Amino acid sequence: MSNVCSLHHIVMATHSRNKSISPQYSEELYKYICGIAKNQKCKVIQIGGIEDHIHILIDVHQDVAISVLMREIKRGSSIWMNQSRSKFPAFTRWGEGYYAFSVSATHKSAVAQYIMNQTEHHRAISPREELIRFLDKNSIEYNPPIYQLNKCRLGDPLRGRVGVVVTACPRVPQSGLPAVNNIFAPHGANAWSVGQKRGCIVDTPSCLLMAIA
Repeated sequence: MSNVCSLHHIVMATHSRNKSISPQYSEELYKYICGIAKNQKCKVIQIGGIEDHIHILIDVHQDVAISVLMREIKRGSSIWMNQSRSKFPAFTRWGEGYYAFSVSATHKSAVAQYIMNQTEHHRAISPREELIRFLDKNSIEYNPPIYQLNKCRLGDPLRGRVGVVVTACPRVPQSGLPAVNNIFAPHGANAWSVGQKRGCIVDTPSCLLMAIA
């Protein structure tokens, strides 16, 4: 009989980082996710988060691929949250993808404590800063999400650094709508800024390229 400990720290966020996980019902969501994991022969050690993302410390069964586990967790919890519309009225779906970091047994307690203190932790650091720190620590390249925008305008002032992952949309005068596919492009001179979402716009003959900062 094999005895395998495969601890992973997993982070998944709501679509467009919408603050749609109602704090008063988050424990119900966590219990539901624990049930899904158990059905996949995996054991949740600790789970927690804030309104727009959750952290899961989980012991993944040796016969279960993380991709399959996360597919089931996101699919099952998304269905349940949408059926519980009165509790999660702003939730639509989870964002694309997830982040998974392996955890040694010696760091198990520290990671569990970190997840347990998410609310207090995020009073001092933003979710984006937290993610970048995790990626830097694990030597993973930061690949920022493309946020949906509806008030983006050419020439808006740029604040903050410009990302490299961009979206291309059909060339329409003054268009700032989100686009259909992700591509890579260099930084540009024009910029947009909507609330805390910032980036640059590169005006090309065929399209507008919007980079997330």
